[in-house]
Amino acid sequence: MQTTITAKEILESGGSAVEVNLWIADAPICELEEYIRLAPIYGQQCFVGDAQATLHRKAAQAALKPHWSITPGFIVGVLAMIFAAIAAWPVIQGWIPAARHADKAASFQSPQSNSVPAKLPASKTTNSVAGP
Repeated sequence: MQTTITAKEILESGGSAVEVNLWIADAPICELEEYIRLAPIYGQQCFVGDAQATLHRKAAQAALKPHWSITPGFIVGVLAMIFAAIAAWPVIQGWIPAARHADKAASFQSPQSNSVPAKLPASKTTNSVAGP
């Protein structure tokens, strides 16, 4: 059956159960909603349950596909974070302490040891006394 038949047309035609079930299976979501809304007016409520079940199934399948704006929104968000980090770099540099360079003689410090310094032996100096 063609999906160009509207809910109003299927209800007015009073089609057979097979025709209505085929139409419900092929109908888009908007037409199923219209069918569910109009069926009580036309006194054809016997297929409303099938239409509701099909509507829920099609709506759930449509919800599985992500919206087209998800990927571009993610890309824009990542780019915004990168540009924000670039803009904040001068401030972040101020937080980092300046590193000392080893090639400067004034800033060079000899390594300190935690061990006890060795005692040097006392120098033996003899007092020479002038003798007779």
